[in-house]
Amino acid sequence: MLARFGAQRRAREHLNARRDTFRPGTCLPRVQDLERSLLCFFSAEFPNEYISSDPTYRIGLTYLNVLGTNVVYLHSAEAAKELLVTCGTIYNDRPPLVMVTELCGYEPGPFRSYGEKLCRQRSLMEQALGPANVPTFQPLFEAEIRGLSYRLLTYPKDYDRHISRYTGAVHLLVIYGHTVTSNNDELLALGKRSLELLTNEVTPAPSKCIWAVDVFPSLKRIPDWFPFTRFKRKATDWRAQLLELYDRPV
Repeated sequence: MLARFGAQRRAREHLNARRDTFRPGTCLPRVQDLERSLLCFFSAEFPNEYISSDPTYRIGLTYLNVLGTNVVYLHSAEAAKELLVTCGTIYNDRPPLVMVTELCGYEPGPFRSYGEKLCRQRSLMEQALGPANVPTFQPLFEAEIRGLSYRLLTYPKDYDRHISRYTGAVHLLVIYGHTVTSNNDELLALGKRSLELLTNEVTPAPSKCIWAVDVFPSLKRIPDWFPFTRFKRKATDWRAQLLELYDRPV
């Protein structure tokens, strides 16, 4: 009870001190809802908890400052268009995905924040894989297409596996110069495992979960033996698997 009272009092003082810094129309969470908001913060229902229960919160945008981390929720297409299209040059960026980039070591372009490093990476990719260089890969595409056509005609019921093999084989051939000769190819299986790991575990849809370290980056400095740091032990295992995809083909 003492801890609860102290947390509520400190939150009330913090919100009152910051109230004047908010623009008119910006909603602040009520102090009595602090505990409920923290508990449901990482669930798929948040921020619907506020929107559905109180008409005060039925606005296009909600701003929260949770332990020093700024969070903005867009509740309508109009608000998203205004912020990300009309004012896109000012506000557009990618969220800091600490779990996938820093802890798991997977840092390709789609997960980087805008900056000099991303621009340099995109420039190098444009030089190697841009439209001007596509004709040079035509013989590689044709070779894989012939194999795909034969497998589709011979075993039409396994079309999903054939297309999956074709996609992976093209990537391995263009990027690493590796030719896939069977469905049991080790590098093809490695790429498939890494993609499934990345899609289903490391970067799941927000409806499944949100990594706390992505919201509070300071958590990455907590020792692995500390309670509630299972995400760091997972990241260590996943990092080894994802980095194998980088190093093994080379």
